[in-house]
Amino acid sequence: TYTYCPMKYFLTYEKEIPYSDTFATKQGTIIHEVLEEYAKGQNKDWKKNLINKYFMERPWQLKKDWQDNTKSCGSCPYKTVVELEDLSINITCNLTGEDTRNMLGCPREETHDAEKMISTIINDPNSPIHKKVLDTEKKFSLEIGGKQVNGFIDLVVEHDENTIEVVDYKTGKAKSYEEACNDLQLTIYYAASKQLYPQYQHCMLTLYFLKHGALTVVFSDEQLRELNKYIPHVYSKIEAETKPLPLAVMSNRNYWLCRFCNIEECEKECKRIHGKDRNWFQDNRNMYFKKFGMEKIII
Repeated sequence: TYTYCPMKYFLTYEKEIPYSDTFATKQGTIIHEVLEEYAKGQNKDWKKNLINKYFMERPWQLKKDWQDNTKSCGSCPYKTVVELEDLSINITCNLTGEDTRNMLGCPREETHDAEKMISTIINDPNSPIHKKVLDTEKKFSLEIGGKQVNGFIDLVVEHDENTIEVVDYKTGKAKSYEEACNDLQLTIYYAASKQLYPQYQHCMLTLYFLKHGALTVVFSDEQLRELNKYIPHVYSKIEAETKPLPLAVMSNRNYWLCRFCNIEECEKECKRIHGKDRNWFQDNRNMYFKKFGMEKIII
């Protein structure tokens, strides 16, 4: 988190301010949950599981013009049932069991993008989710360079009797092969897999971009040695940090990435610590790259 955005690290782990519950962050969580349950064999009817999760967890984000959208039920596999009783029409959704007049909107209307992303991996006969599943959401805690690192791995499958494949689902933009080979998160997963699954000689690491497809890389022990040097370096920067910088300085990517955080709190802390608002950092990003050497940070 710190290498991605020092201000995000400060807000999350020092001030203990939770992430903003945005549509994008919640959608990512729901997609991960659906894929986890599918891999475990708990919910093979993943479309119904997906729609139920949207309806139960984010009803306030569904469209409020339900009565104008009832035509969409014609293409829905969980069609509504129309009953005539005492000259009044009761429209009940077979999916949710709710009277549609009490619903804010059709849960399926908001799930189209998620359905496409999940279909990418489930409909691919060669995708890792159809192989022998060893673990899902596997928690790990290991020491790297004398520092403790904790995390979760989305999916671990057996590729063959000597090889495992570690999979990380991504709902965003795809990375290049070069970027994947230098991905800090994947390198940490490789270190964790060596500790968690010593019985396997080889490890493949896959970034599965649900909008684009899979990208698989293989790491070497030399990268582990570099990781053992890099993690203590990051820890030392965190411990010495007194004026955390926001993402606008840390990355030359678009500023829209900030939408995943608590923007109000970020704005408040930028003004308190630096006396500047977030837009000022965006405009002066290049100066900070040179001043702090941030261009060398892996993000």
